Amino acid sequence: MADGMQGKVVLVTGGGSGFGRATAVQLGALGARVALGDIDANSCEDTARQVRDAGGEALALRVDVTDEASVASLTQAARAAWGRIDCAFNNAGILGPVGEMAGVALADFERVIAVNVRGVWLCMQSQLRVMLEQEAPEGGHSIVNTASVAGLAGSPLLPAYTASKHAVVGMTRAA
Repeated sequence: MADGMQGKVVLVTGGGSGFGRATAVQLGALGARVALGDIDANSCEDTARQVRDAGGEALALRVDVTDEASVASLTQAARAAWGRIDCAFNNAGILGPVGEMAGVALADFERVIAVNVRGVWLCMQSQLRVMLEQEAPEGGHSIVNTASVAGLAGSPLLPAYTASKHAVVGMTRAA
């Protein structure tokens, strides 16, 4: 399995903590080159150090996945550093407000949709544009998008989050 990731270039959003951090460190241990993006630059750099300590190569950038230019900067930084992008893990996301739909403010709903839906959309577009320009690595390119069980079932106290994760499942299937 380690040989399968050795030298692969992988983008990870939401890499400053949680699943993003754990995945990035494991990828580093498998010999991957990991381009990390997170809204929290300090946490992102901490993860990059952990990736390097695990044996991988890493670069870290503060990335706002709701901003097209910010997303493009991560994609282009990975390409500039290592010449290609083989895989991506679009993991950046927020939970948003907990409560019944009637009580969720429009601004809160829009923020969840911006991060969880537009963020995945922008990341996939940027990544696919690069991937389609280059020769596919052995086994092809891979993009993994975090959706959670909320992408498959409703949660009455997380209406914005549930809507956003259903959208992520749909975008992933469409891609």
